[in-house]
Amino acid sequence: MSGLHPLIDWLFNLRGPSLKWELDTAKAFSAWLGHPEREPAFVHVSGTNGKGSVAATIHAIAQAADLRAGLFTSPHLVCPTERIRVGESSIDQERFLARIEWLKAEADRALETGAIPRYPSFFEMMTAAAFLQAPMHLPALDRVPRDVPQSRPTPHDHARHLGRGLQR
Repeated sequence: MSGLHPLIDWLFNLRGPSLKWELDTAKAFSAWLGHPEREPAFVHVSGTNGKGSVAATIHAIAQAADLRAGLFTSPHLVCPTERIRVGESSIDQERFLARIEWLKAEADRALETGAIPRYPSFFEMMTAAAFLQAPMHLPALDRVPRDVPQSRPTPHDHARHLGRGLQR
């Protein structure tokens, strides 16, 4: 238990026993939510190391250019609200909790109707919460349209999960 809030404890319990490498649930849940990832422009930062620094730099540049910019990063230090920023501020905890409560109800409905193959993971719920915080520019999942792609070098430490090829 995090001791932060019962809904945040519920969210942490979505982490599950192992990593999921498929995107079927993320894609189906996004479709259920009306594809919120398609609305704002995004900068997608990928790779193994340096993503946070690159994303923070891009975020700072956007803010310096007077753009309304957001940032979605991982991990957080204390509370998951730290992962979602608009401008210089993390998402307000009350707004975050309301968003997670709504997403929980939507996930329940989507699962009941068979619209999603399994319950969304912690990261899928956090990503949905970030997309719904739009308008933002969010480095996130590969399902984001690549308006401005940005990749960091990816060593072969992920090859056993992702393969050795560089296909898109």
